[in-house]
This record gives sequence, C-alpha cells and structure tokens, in this order.
Amino acid sequence: MAKEKVIHFVLSPEDGDLIGWLRSLPKRSFNKTVNQILVSESRGEIALLPCTFSSAEVTKEVQCRIVLRDEKAEKFVLSMPYGEITRRLKEILRRHIKANQTKPKEVDVRQLVRLFQNFRTKMSALEAEIYEGPEWDRLLCDFYDEALQRLFSSVSGCYQTGDQISGDARLAKLQDENFLEEIFEKIFADELQNAENFGQEE
Repeated sequence: MAKEKVIHFVLSPEDGDLIGWLRSLPKRSFNKTVNQILVSESRGEIALLPCTFSSAEVTKEVQCRIVLRDEKAEKFVLSMPYGEITRRLKEILRRHIKANQTKPKEVDVRQLVRLFQNFRTKMSALEAEIYEGPEWDRLLCDFYDEALQRLFSSVSGCYQTGDQISGDARLAKLQDENFLEEIFEKIFADELQNAENFGQEE
C-alpha cells in the first residue's frame, strides 16, 4: 500500500478569516474539504463549499494536518515549490472561499434538473456493472461522493464571476462530461480487474 502524503501548515492569528472558515465546517470534514478544493483548483474550477463564512479573533496559532487522499490533489501540491506550499495553500483556500461568497443565491433550476437527470441515468448504467459485496458497497459510496462533488464543482464553476445572467448562460451550455467514467475506472479499477481475472479462470 502506498504511503499517504501528509502536509502540515500553520494558521497564524493573522489568518482569522481562514480559522473562522475552518471552525464553520462540519466536524471532521476539514481534510476532505481541502482535498476537494485542491482537486478543483488543479482543474481550474471552484469547489462548492456548503458552509458559512466568518472571521474569527484568535491569539494562538492553529496547527493543520492534511492527508492528500486524492492522487490529483497530491500531484498538484507536489508541483508547488517546497518553500511556497503554505503560502499557496492559503491563497487557494481564500480564492475558493471568496468565490463561494460572491455566487448568486439562485441558479437556473431547469438546467439543474437536466444535468441531474442525465447524471442519474449515467450513474445507473455504471452501477449495473458492479457486483454485490461489502467492498463494492464501500467503493460505490466513494464513487457517488466524488462524482457528485465533481458535478457540483462544474455547476459552481459556471458562476465564478458572480454574474447571474452569465452564469445561467454557461450552465445552459454545460454538457455531460466523461468524468463519471474516469472516476468509475479509478475507484473500481482493482475490483473490476479481479473480477475479470476470476471469470477467465472459470
């Protein structure tokens, strides 16, 4: 099993905005949220952050530990100059927080319905390819989690400028992407290969 990549950085009292945001996150979700932000950043997208935003008055440093569980997030961080990682991380977090704060409160519901209907159809087709069992069930949950986050990021990216009209226009042009197949193959690669090998042995 490959060793997980872990990064450490410190939020100082001057980073009250980031500390306030961190405290607003659901319990035990900071690591997952930062991974999602890094993956979205590596694609030039804005991650959807379902939380409130507020600054905090602090007098002590906050030690942060992030386990890079996504390969894209890990490659993206490793591409940064070593001495620049903390500064770059803070810049990226602030950019995504600010983008979420300036997004319109409403989106074109008709286009969302279209996207989710297509999403559901594709997910059902891919789900039919898997087998039953505890390990497959766990991987299926991972698949849905990552696929939904990717879909939300794509929708969120349409409204990066905060302009309702332009955002709705980009959303209307947003077509089904191939990311479902990409995520499916990544998460189920080993299990699908094992099932194929087992079928050849029979």
